[in-house]
Amino acid sequence: MLDEMISLLKDSDELIANNTFEFAVRISSKELPESKIKSFYRILIQDFINLKDEPVHSVEIEGFEGRKRVKAITSIKLVPLKEYSFNLIEPTSYNLPVREVEDWAIQNYGSFEEYNSILNTALDSIEN
Repeated sequence: MLDEMISLLKDSDELIANNTFEFAVRISSKELPESKIKSFYRILIQDFINLKDEPVHSVEIEGFEGRKRVKAITSIKLVPLKEYSFNLIEPTSYNLPVREVEDWAIQNYGSFEEYNSILNTALDSIEN
């Protein structure tokens, strides 16, 4: 069941599928199911939860035998919304309609060559 869940996450979650959090390597490298489970929760905590910098507390949790060591959560790390963020991890695949760009450049700059000249001048001034 655990391997099915990991496969489902790798196939359906965009961040995991793109190995943004090195999920596949960090989970798949474990051999025992117990190790995979511990790694899975460790990854969730490290990548998505902010913990208080306090000593670990020992508490009783209903349904569990004995006392368990816990840390207090201060906040949850938010995953950025795709439509409001830049993806600096994946390579960009540009699919620009070349004819439309050329037409726009001619309409606004008189010619495509003039547009390229102004663009190159601007880029040169930034570099220097």
